[in-house]
Amino acid sequence: MFSSAFVDLTNRLDRCSTSSLRSHGGGIDEIEDVRAALDFAGGLDQLDPKKLVLAGYSFGCWVALKAAARDPRPARLIGISPPVDEYDFSFLKGESRPKLLAAGDRDFVCSLPKFRQLLDEIPEPKIGKILPGTDHFHVGREEALISEVNAFLDRFPLNSAGG
Repeated sequence: MFSSAFVDLTNRLDRCSTSSLRSHGGGIDEIEDVRAALDFAGGLDQLDPKKLVLAGYSFGCWVALKAAARDPRPARLIGISPPVDEYDFSFLKGESRPKLLAAGDRDFVCSLPKFRQLLDEIPEPKIGKILPGTDHFHVGREEALISEVNAFLDRFPLNSAGG
């Protein structure tokens, strides 16, 4: 999916001197791809490795967060439309980094009961947002999503203590 919301998100991360990475596909190999991308990004002179933000959408949300669970380098984690009805996110139960999870109330792979259960099970710091009138693709609701991501990055700035 290519959406103006994700272009806007990438631009926001760029303004924070943060690089953005994208992954989309189908399995364990994608987790290794994310880790390889983190290795590459961490080796760039122009990038502060302490300011890595890892974000994923839908299946890419599971991939990014699963990769982050095995890698301490990302300072902030963002999961958009996590497919909690399809994949196990229990690996987040021990995740202590600031994280944003956002889903629409009309998402076909992220039922509200399972989303709320996940939010209840994962530790702080966290922000969990249910976006009203929003489907899995955030059609027509891109600005609401961008607003939530901006609020998260403002609440947990990358120049603050702890990352």
